[in-house]
Amino acid sequence: MWNLSAEQGNLGTLYVTNIRVVWFANLAENFNVSVPYIQIKLIKIRESKFGTALVIETSVFSGHYVLGFRLENLDEVYNEVTGMFKIFAAQPFLGVETVVENVPTTIE
Repeated sequence: MWNLSAEQGNLGTLYVTNIRVVWFANLAENFNVSVPYIQIKLIKIRESKFGTALVIETSVFSGHYVLGFRLENLDEVYNEVTGMFKIFAAQPFLGVETVVENVPTTIE
């Protein structure tokens, strides 16, 4: 998988989890991207100067980054990422579970 940042591509590894998408460069430990689904605005496939790419755009509140990734099994990864994003969006898990209890409205 290639990260298409700036004017070059960097070979790396992409992980898709139930809460985020993570990419890191294979040759540089300090070059990585971790994007929680809560910060994702748009996921699409589009043409780039490097060929067809998976594009993840973050919200304005998280920097409004546009990240591009080039890979061989593009459709499979796109379906996986959009599927996980839809599941997260339908019922986001923010790290805290809450239980709503019936509380009496009057104090006796």
